[in-house]
Amino acid sequence: MNILIDPGHGAKAPGVVVNGVQEKNLNIIYAQMLVGFFRPEDVTITHPPQGYLDLSIRARESEGKDAMVSIHCNAASSSAARGLEIFIDDHPIRYDFPEDYDRKRSNRRLAQCVLERLRSIYRNYNSPLRRPTIKPDTDSGPGKLTLLREAKCPACLIEIGFMTNEKDMEMMVNPEFIFAWCEAVARGLDDFVNEK
Repeated sequence: MNILIDPGHGAKAPGVVVNGVQEKNLNIIYAQMLVGFFRPEDVTITHPPQGYLDLSIRARESEGKDAMVSIHCNAASSSAARGLEIFIDDHPIRYDFPEDYDRKRSNRRLAQCVLERLRSIYRNYNSPLRRPTIKPDTDSGPGKLTLLREAKCPACLIEIGFMTNEKDMEMMVNPEFIFAWCEAVARGLDDFVNEK
């Protein structure tokens, strides 16, 4: 198994900031916990806690990996928006992949494996799974998710919840939720790799 974990943003790019809480700090907490569910030789993290790497460099790090997960927290103009979202690159073909690599199918299957493991976690915290939960990167604006577009392996970007929603924020900083979330994502990754 060879997994790449990307804590979204970092250093000079704080991501969403709500009441002084920076998204990059939540992302690194989740990423470091998630790494702990794998043997050290089976997992790599894209950058250190206070570091930052250009998205294209992060994408290149995915070369030869079985799967990559990028961890983020969401935000919306409405404080009512809440729940899990998973983004994938939904384009069927990329010129830099072998002909037998079905990018669209692999990305979607990875996201489905992770989603299946996360369903009960979100149900336990009464947080909705947004419809559709698995979205093409074009839903975030054309090609804005560089990391997914340039990834060299099956990849998905998980938006844990909305920092702009009080209930989601309370859930996302709960240590029990963090542990359960990371364990579920690790199992989803394991499911994906073992069914290949």
